[in-house]
Amino acid sequence: MHIPAQTSSEDALTPEAAKAILDLLPNRISAALKDYAESIGYPMELVVEMAIAGFLDLDAITFTDCRVSSPGQLREKVEMLELQLAHARGELVKKN
Repeated sequence: MHIPAQTSSEDALTPEAAKAILDLLPNRISAALKDYAESIGYPMELVVEMAIAGFLDLDAITFTDCRVSSPGQLREKVEMLELQLAHARGELVKKN
């Protein structure tokens, strides 16, 4: 299985940090992450990093490629996309 590359140690979660995070999670969540890591053959720290990065940026795999935007910026992007979609569908009413 291909493990995503991490370009710098500054952007990567350490095994110690991953363990600390897992220790703070509810047992069923921690167990699910550990089971998933074992089933795909990835290090535990990478699976925890993938879970966090994917929450912040749906296209991200690791912290390295995670684009973090403020909630306000994300709302603006969503509103613009919704307007573009409505326009494409012909749902926007032109004002005179």
